Amino acid sequence: LLDFCLGHAEHEDSVVHAALEARSPGVTLAIAADHERYDAEIAQLRELLRRVPGDAQAAHALYLALSTFVAHNLAHMHEEETRHNEALWATHTDAEIHALHGRILASLTPEQSRIGLRWMLPHVSAGERAGMLAHMRAGAPAEVFDGVVDMLRPRLGSRDRLKLDMALAA
Repeated sequence: LLDFCLGHAEHEDSVVHAALEARSPGVTLAIAADHERYDAEIAQLRELLRRVPGDAQAAHALYLALSTFVAHNLAHMHEEETRHNEALWATHTDAEIHALHGRILASLTPEQSRIGLRWMLPHVSAGERAGMLAHMRAGAPAEVFDGVVDMLRPRLGSRDRLKLDMALAA
């Protein structure tokens, strides 16, 4: 989780924030400050994790620190999904936004991609999942695609597995 959050912030800063700042200076300042605070919070969480085995106080402190981190992250995401999206849509074309997304995807390591897909694919709509997998099937080696589908199947309910099978057969 902590590595995923750090990677997300790094990609956001280097790709999305850079694009936003180029066309709407100042729009990312508050969120950039959040990312700096996240570095410190994540360092604290890592230290608490290190101390947890055999230390009940560290376990409780970890619980409290993680709850605060998640609360901050949800408020942070709200800002991104409202104010930043509005600024991005107002200053960039759909093609430019897709290109930014492509830059982020291209910069991910295989492990980062696997972790992201593991957490995202089971929780998007069946239509979004089918679209993402169709795109992946077209561009990824068969063994990579098959590995993602094998990882996904047990994480879906029976209805979503049926929808997945229908989408893959199409």
